[in-house]
Amino acid sequence: MLQTDRLLLRRVRADDVEPLAARRSDPEVAEYQNWVPPYPIDKATEMVAEMAAMDGPVNDEWWMLTVADRDDTVVFGDVVVHLTWEGRTAEIGYTFAREAWGRGYAAEATTALVEYLFETVGVTRVEGMLHPDNVASAMVLERVGMRFEGHTRSSFWVGGENSDDWIYGMTRPDWEAWRDRPRTRPTEVRLVEITPDTQRTVRRLATHKSQERFVSP
Repeated sequence: MLQTDRLLLRRVRADDVEPLAARRSDPEVAEYQNWVPPYPIDKATEMVAEMAAMDGPVNDEWWMLTVADRDDTVVFGDVVVHLTWEGRTAEIGYTFAREAWGRGYAAEATTALVEYLFETVGVTRVEGMLHPDNVASAMVLERVGMRFEGHTRSSFWVGGENSDDWIYGMTRPDWEAWRDRPRTRPTEVRLVEITPDTQRTVRRLATHKSQERFVSP
């Protein structure tokens, strides 16, 4: 069980079946995911039973945590983990009900999950894959410190539908640098001329992938 300021990430249990089926049956929630709605209640029941029987992440298996409010009265969604390379690498994912969108819950839950994977599970890398049109999901991964690493073409299938994939990732040093980054506002902001002495620093500046459409070359 993991806790954040507003959220509880807990083991899946039997009363999660109906919320799981409901959010996965929402066409807007399922739009960029790897299932086709509606999501049958019997399939949700089977998944919940499998997840409830697991004590934690296992190599080559998907593991899920339910995300609820701190009092565990309202379910917002879930986060998932898939370990590979004998537990050294973790792929993560997240699904939240539409009513929970726009409140920062996905980033808050994912931040806690990434910390757990590095500090407790001991992985060396965490990664996430998403549809290039799923800008909101890209922003979640960027907010937890992940870097855009690649764009694979025609690499993802859902039934008969094919799409590209964006790949995000972070290593343990990436995460440690992100965790320890300054959080205070600068005391002064100035516009300075780009000169031969500063151009190398300027070239190192990078725009988040999700924000490139707003920034000129």
